Amino acid sequence: MTALSLRMICGFALGDADIDTDADRVVAAFEDVLTEHLGRLYQVPRADPRSAERADEALAYLRATVDRVVAAHRSTGRTDRSDLIGALLEAGESPARIRDTVMVTLLAAHHTTGVAVSWTLHLLGRDPDAADRVAAELDQVLGERAAPDYGDLRRLTYLDRVLKESMRLFPPGPYGARETTEDLVLGPYEIPAGTTVFYPFWAVHLNPEHWPEPERFDPERFTPQEVAKRPRLAYVPFGIGPRSCEGAALATVEAQLVLAVLLKRLRFLPAPGREVTPVERFVLWARDGIRMTVPRNF
Repeated sequence: MTALSLRMICGFALGDADIDTDADRVVAAFEDVLTEHLGRLYQVPRADPRSAERADEALAYLRATVDRVVAAHRSTGRTDRSDLIGALLEAGESPARIRDTVMVTLLAAHHTTGVAVSWTLHLLGRDPDAADRVAAELDQVLGERAAPDYGDLRRLTYLDRVLKESMRLFPPGPYGARETTEDLVLGPYEIPAGTTVFYPFWAVHLNPEHWPEPERFDPERFTPQEVAKRPRLAYVPFGIGPRSCEGAALATVEAQLVLAVLLKRLRFLPAPGREVTPVERFVLWARDGIRMTVPRNF
């Protein structure tokens, strides 16, 4: 799912330039860069003495990949707005700014979307009634068409509720962080200015004051009537404030499209004897992956 999400976001960011990009290698390169640089930031001891060298090589590969695509756009004279690079070229941005913007977009939009789709399929696999209801809605809205267009997504209201409930239980980005700008007293704690404070989304999303039976999967929590009963910040899968995820809308559309295409044709069931264990990394992975059986959905 992560590789699929990366290919989709490459289509948005990079356009149709004739560049050979290995999606699996790009995913692995991002992982190497993140592991090293976040480890430096938070002073985590290195487990691998070659991690710094590998991260430098991975970053060079990522930059070179994006630079090749930018060069391909320039060589063909393309400056239309059909993809992100074209829009940035049309706006007159510098090559370095274009490269950095594209890399941030690729990073933010493929990790989170891939795991959001995976956890949603996992939850639907454990709830046949909800899976049946999603399939019925897709049949009603799409008819014989295999994929929705953008306008159809607004009519897939139950699928939208399923995705939101999935991100409540398994937030793709498991925590946010802020730096205090002044001294702060929080309960019994005195937090000095300049302190980095991590806040886990799970602590918010499983608060029984706002989410009865908080660990139960229930998409009906996201009907308009139920949403109106809760404080706005009881649900923060993309963070809060001016530094929340700027790609939230794009990631949501991407996840809805993938889920609609898959669930229109296929049914996902838990693989027998496989335990699924969430692991907090840069995104909320599953240790050993999420194994599922996939019969056709007739």
